[in-house]
Amino acid sequence: NDFYLMFNASMNDQNFQICSPPLGTLWFRAIDTAESGEEDIPLFGNEEALEKQEEYIVRAKSVVVLLSIQQ
Repeated sequence: NDFYLMFNASMNDQNFQICSPPLGTLWFRAIDTAESGEEDIPLFGNEEALEKQEEYIVRAKSVVVLLSIQQ
């Protein structure tokens, strides 16, 4: 699997353009520190596929880790 890391140290949300995942895979959100409770780091196997595979809004002062998973 491949990982895609996004860091936003600013005080504002930022729209990140994401490179295409490897052939035959989709990007899944593995970590988003801006989410609350158990949604910030879902249990292994419960990651959610991104609705938009080409962009992601990273909220202020947060980190996002995407994981490519074969489909």
